[in-house]
Amino acid sequence: MAAPHSEVSMGKRRTLGWLKLARAIVPGLALLLGAALALKERAVLSPQLAHAQSPVLAISKSASPDPVVAGEKLTYVITITNTQSTALTGVVVRDMVPEHTTFSLVNSRGGQWIMRSPGGGKRGEVSWEAAEPLLPDQTAHLEMVVQVEEGWTGPIVNADYGATIEGLDEPVIGPPVTTHVVQPTPTTTPTPMPTATPMPPTSTPTPTATPTPRPATSTPIPSPTPVPPLKSPGGQMGLLLGIVSIVAVLVPVAAWFVKSKGEG
Repeated sequence: MAAPHSEVSMGKRRTLGWLKLARAIVPGLALLLGAALALKERAVLSPQLAHAQSPVLAISKSASPDPVVAGEKLTYVITITNTQSTALTGVVVRDMVPEHTTFSLVNSRGGQWIMRSPGGGKRGEVSWEAAEPLLPDQTAHLEMVVQVEEGWTGPIVNADYGATIEGLDEPVIGPPVTTHVVQPTPTTTPTPMPTATPMPPTSTPTPTATPTPRPATSTPIPSPTPVPPLKSPGGQMGLLLGIVSIVAVLVPVAAWFVKSKGEG
C-alpha cells in the first residue's frame, strides 16, 4: 500500500515543477513579445527609423566641421545614389534637426527636389522630394545647415534620417553621424600699457671758463700832485668889493681930517 502513495506524491511534485517552470518562462516570453510589438509599432509610426537594407539605393551622410564650435553653423550633407539599372520614382529623403541645434538652411544638388523645412530657428523634419525620377547611377547631394546651441559642450548624434522609395515597403537609412561640440577659445585682451608722461626737456648748462688765478703783484700807486687852488671869479669880486668899502669909509675920514687941519 505504500508504493501507490509514493507514486502519487512523485506525480504531484512533477506537476508542481512544471508549473513553476511555466511561471518563470511566461513572463519572459511576455516581455519579449511586448518588445517586438513595440518595435513593430515604432517602425510603422516612424518609417524613417527602420534600419532596412536595400540594394537599389546607397545613402550616406557627412557633417562638417567636426569638431564644431558652440554657436556656429553645422552642415549635414546626405548623399544618395541609384545603384540599380532602372530609374527610381517617388524618392523622398527625410532628416530631423538634431538636439542642441536649430534649423538654418536647406539646399540640394543633383536633380530637381521639392524641399520642406520647419523654418529658421526651429526644430523638426526637413524633407527632399524628388520632382523627377532618379536615373540609374545618378547621385544627389542634399544639404541641411543647422545652428549649434550656444553653451552646449558634447556630442551631437544625427541618426534619424532615411529615404523612402515607391514600391519599397521599408525605408533605407544610413549609419548615424556624431559631431563633437567645443566651446570657443577665449581671446585674451591685451592689457594696455600705461602711457609715459613726457618729461620736460632738461636744459644742459653751458660750461663757463674758469679764470686762471694770476699771482698778485703790488703795483705802486703814484701820489696825487697837489694842485694849487684856482681863483674863481667870485672870490676876486668879493675882494674888490671889500676894497671899495674900505676906500669909501676912509675917504670921508681923510677929508674930515684935512678940513680939521686947515681950520686950525
